Amino acid sequence: MKMGRLFKLKRVTAIVLAALLITVTLPCQVQAKTHSSVPAESLSIYLNAGGKTELLHTYTLQEMTNLMDGKNVKYSSIDAMPARVLTVGSGVYLNTLISDLGKLAGKELTDFETLKFTATDGWTRTYTKAQLFQTKYYYKDLFRTETWNSTKGTVDESAARSGAEVKPMLAVYSWQGRVLDRIDDEAALTGELTSETVFRLCFGMTQEDLTSGESTTSEYGKWINQIEITAGGDTLPQSAEWDSHFEDVKESDWFYDAVKFASENNLFQGSGENSFSPGGTMTRAMFVTVLGRLAQADTKKYSSEFGDVEKDQYYAGYVAWASINGIVNGSGDGTFRPDDKITREQLALILYRFARQSGADVSNTNVAKAAAYPDFEIVMGAAKPAVCWAVNEGILNGSNGKLEPKGQASRAQVAQMIKNFAGNGGSK
Repeated sequence: MKMGRLFKLKRVTAIVLAALLITVTLPCQVQAKTHSSVPAESLSIYLNAGGKTELLHTYTLQEMTNLMDGKNVKYSSIDAMPARVLTVGSGVYLNTLISDLGKLAGKELTDFETLKFTATDGWTRTYTKAQLFQTKYYYKDLFRTETWNSTKGTVDESAARSGAEVKPMLAVYSWQGRVLDRIDDEAALTGELTSETVFRLCFGMTQEDLTSGESTTSEYGKWINQIEITAGGDTLPQSAEWDSHFEDVKESDWFYDAVKFASENNLFQGSGENSFSPGGTMTRAMFVTVLGRLAQADTKKYSSEFGDVEKDQYYAGYVAWASINGIVNGSGDGTFRPDDKITREQLALILYRFARQSGADVSNTNVAKAAAYPDFEIVMGAAKPAVCWAVNEGILNGSNGKLEPKGQASRAQVAQMIKNFAGNGGSK
């Protein structure tokens, strides 16, 4: 089987985006804006290049939580007076998100023509690079009504001296919308934050907003669940060299190319900041997640019914996807046992089912080659066709002259089997 080729871009750049603020109606009161759309609990980022669109990564709420670097950041809007302010309790700056995306996808994101944002209610907005790279500010002094010239429809430019530059971010957990009509109303800037909002795009005002007295609050208040990056130019982005930060993966290691493949295609995470742990074992949940990432499964469509798979776990959507598509089975008692270590024969069986479900030819199950191994007879009956297929296709290879079907598969072995399975050549 062949993996779709991931597109490459060269440098990480900070992204300044457009965004949301909350519309409220009464001064000095906190009011959460209500929406009929469904909150976004995951964020999918796509790359559009060379006429093809490819999913780079789908961030879960937990992944976004781990990236949070902005807390209690204030953004202002002046499309009407008294001025409005939004405080984000916890958020992820967009340049942080794009940088992390580059690491996960094995790419460096740099040049692009547009970014298109899509919300759960169908709202979309596309911004050019020029529109995105504008410096944004939070203007505290605009909370004074005397700074607003209602005749000219402008704000006193002296307020610009109090402007604090702010970075655009996605609100992950909490926000407060307020309307302030007095500069001394500091009490209205504090209080309990709600926790009903995830993945709302937030930003401040530009200098143009300040002088014109206008901003785009009509576009605020959307639950963003998709971003599409359109690459610049007519040619495909070039591949970037893989710079391994794993101290336990050397070029001389037999699994180096396999780990490189898994890392570049965002199939595996490291076991630590600078380690891959190639000899470490892999659980059933971890392997199903790897396979789901390989398939670019849309996990939002699925919900797990296993009693031991909690919905907030990173693997929950992948387990549900694999179960519903007949790729994995439970343990017969309504459980999945996500933390059980996966064996080599289980790996072969799951890969076999996935290949069959994907429409691939899995008819090459001749027993001769696999039966030549002295421990072939201990392969469980249900897995024998799959093991034969995996051996014949070069996906599963012997270890020390044996198949070791009951042996726990190491992370390096899984990476190699996945690479072999994806058809990128090489086996060990």
